[in-house]
Amino acid sequence: MDISAETLKVLFADDDFVIRQKVGKALADEGWEVIEAQDGKEAWEKFQQTSPDVVVLDIDMPEYNGLEVIQFIQSIDLHTPLILYSSLVSEKELKKRVRFNFQFRLIKDYDPSFLVYVIKQMYKPKENHIYHLAKDVTFDSCSLELNNQGKITSLSSTIPGKILQALCNNANRLTPRNLLLEAGWGSTQVNLEAQLNKAISQVKHLLKDAKDVTIQTDKGRGYWLKLREEY
Repeated sequence: MDISAETLKVLFADDDFVIRQKVGKALADEGWEVIEAQDGKEAWEKFQQTSPDVVVLDIDMPEYNGLEVIQFIQSIDLHTPLILYSSLVSEKELKKRVRFNFQFRLIKDYDPSFLVYVIKQMYKPKENHIYHLAKDVTFDSCSLELNNQGKITSLSSTIPGKILQALCNNANRLTPRNLLLEAGWGSTQVNLEAQLNKAISQVKHLLKDAKDVTIQTDKGRGYWLKLREEY
């Protein structure tokens, strides 16, 4: 299906009302749902409330500027494509200020049609249920089979398999502990915490030879499955 027929949620933040109207119309004309914010604080709040597919930010905004909003977003999400819509910052400066992941773009052309083009290029819906975790390492989230350099491990009906499935479905985002508990045991009881930690250790062991794949904890909030997504 052509991406223009897809229903995307695009969060667009700019403190200039005229620009919000102009850009918002161009995005809406593509059939996309447009979520507008008039400053950085509202942009951050709406990001958490609506889970947009793409985020477009001006840099010079009240409350929080665009770079600050990006830092907030990347504290919980490295997956959602981000676009900084500004002529006031260079890529060199960006690299100093924020994590520069592959789904980040800086554009300085204020023509809304160009912004639409960039979004279409960035947005890549998953074509199947096979996750490419690293070179020669894949995970099938339907069969729960891990293929590590030709060695197939079936994780069907196992807790580590369910945990890895949840992490893959949320790759490069913070996966909350409650979500992992629900995925593994169908419950969020506190007494399952030790079992979750054990399951995470088992998943780490399964992936220990996979370069560029890490599972990190985040101060008790949950876990990150961090991938180099060019695979």
